[in-house]
Amino acid sequence: MDMAQNKDLCNKQNLCVLPSAGSKPYEEKAFLVFEEKKAVDQEVLDFLKAAVNQCEVVHTLYVLGHGKK
Repeated sequence: MDMAQNKDLCNKQNLCVLPSAGSKPYEEKAFLVFEEKKAVDQEVLDFLKAAVNQCEVVHTLYVLGHGKK
């Protein structure tokens, strides 16, 4: 969580954390956590961030469809 808040997406321990944008009014977030032993291209990070955002959308639609919020 600290990495995501500080925008430090990948740390020196080979761990990367990509958060979704978080949508209102639910403010739920999805996270993609993966281990990477080499530098990750910015294009790859951008693609993975978009994928995480889509996962959040799918989850929100599922919750709305099942009347849980």
